[in-house]
Amino acid sequence: MSARLRYLPEHKSHTALAIIDVTNRCNLTCPVCFANAAAAGYVYEPTQEQVVGMLENLRSTKPIPATALQFSGGEPTIRQDLFDLIRKAKELGFRHVEVNTNGLRISQNVEYAKGLKDAGVNTIYLQFDGLTSDVYKFIRGLDLLDIKMKAIENLRQAGFESVVLVVTLVKGVNDSQLATL
Repeated sequence: MSARLRYLPEHKSHTALAIIDVTNRCNLTCPVCFANAAAAGYVYEPTQEQVVGMLENLRSTKPIPATALQFSGGEPTIRQDLFDLIRKAKELGFRHVEVNTNGLRISQNVEYAKGLKDAGVNTIYLQFDGLTSDVYKFIRGLDLLDIKMKAIENLRQAGFESVVLVVTLVKGVNDSQLATL
């Protein structure tokens, strides 16, 4: 490969989707955890001021500031100030804000889902591993199928049009359901 192809000074890259882990705490203790939340041995949870500083840093990036953001974790819906963080992201100019969630809190209360929508969330990035109870028992340690379906229903009632179902794929457990997800 020529030096010209490796080092293009006119090449500009930017953040397509910024991800901020707002906590490593979770309201589940899944045997299979993408975020490895229970294994850290400490709580990571930046203050609201620290998260706002991260948002401001992302928006001041040159030559192109970040415009899309995902709040992730652990489980971001554990934070009591999540709505404030979402509103601040919108105020700072993020056009797209999504929340990565297991859906437990959303399944418990349609008003919480409406609060996310009202705060400015565009997309819910929902952990959704399969269509049968046995999948959740293996991957999450308990049957969450009805909870996942209730979360989707509450998101519909709240007016969400963008819900991304996110599978943690485990060979021999839920890979046969992949085509149906």
